[in-house]
Amino acid sequence: MSATITQCEAILAILRTRTQGLTDMDALRGLGCRRLAARVWDLRAAGHNILTVTETRGGKTYARYKLAPVALPET
Repeated sequence: MSATITQCEAILAILRTRTQGLTDMDALRGLGCRRLAARVWDLRAAGHNILTVTETRGGKTYARYKLAPVALPET
């Protein structure tokens, strides 16, 4: 059994712990992932609810991905 985790697993772990989300630059610097949008697509296809928030800073527009909060059923 391999101890190596996939990029999708690493991205999902980060999204679960970082409330501010993850940008393409964060993924490149922290994980060496050059195709964050493709990995987010893979995670969505696997059933994860990931939000895309578009932000603009310094005249540049980029996406920030966040894991959508899970609504707990009322008891």
